[in-house]
Amino acid sequence: MILDFLYPLFPHVVCITEHHLNQYEIVQFHIGNYTLGANYCRHSLKKCVVCIFFHNILSIVGTDLKKISVDQDIEACAIRLLYSSCNMHILVIYTAPTGNFTCFIKKLAAMLCSLYTLNTQLIICGDINVNYLVHNNRRKILEALLSLFNLSSTVYIATVLQNKSAKTIDNIFIDTSKFRNYVVSPLHTGLSDHDAQLITLTFWHRSFTLYFSTLCM
Repeated sequence: MILDFLYPLFPHVVCITEHHLNQYEIVQFHIGNYTLGANYCRHSLKKCVVCIFFHNILSIVGTDLKKISVDQDIEACAIRLLYSSCNMHILVIYTAPTGNFTCFIKKLAAMLCSLYTLNTQLIICGDINVNYLVHNNRRKILEALLSLFNLSSTVYIATVLQNKSAKTIDNIFIDTSKFRNYVVSPLHTGLSDHDAQLITLTFWHRSFTLYFSTLCM
């Protein structure tokens, strides 16, 4: 079903949050020509909420963030891949609307410190429940943290429409000094009340495409 929305451009990496599958179900879930690279399963609550699939043409190494993740506050997984001589970490995160924002910021900082190097391209995508259509204190705090790692938002269009109100709570963050050529496109999948995002990054005359979606299965 997911591939139907991606045809004919199949991304290199597919990141999913809020898929509502448990650990047994997610390892049995298959996307043609893709392999499950990383996922996070909640400890105190049911359901596995974040995962990353990578296209079989790639080679990846999973990064264990389970000791840093906290159920509801920040649930995350990551992979490291080498693509076109580019050392890249991709981090997908989810924080619940009822999560502790202070804990989210603290743990996100710990994750970024564990992943970031001067020679690493870092991409974050996720349902962060921080609305980028408005300027508020939470957005200010998050942007201050991300700026320490040269990360900037790329999504400023509404990703959720609820009760006649629009929000941008799903986002993709990249280092725009390293990825100067990029295009972000929304995808209306109908699988969730959130729209998906597709980002294509061009570097060294090669294109890398990442698909991020919140699903409610």
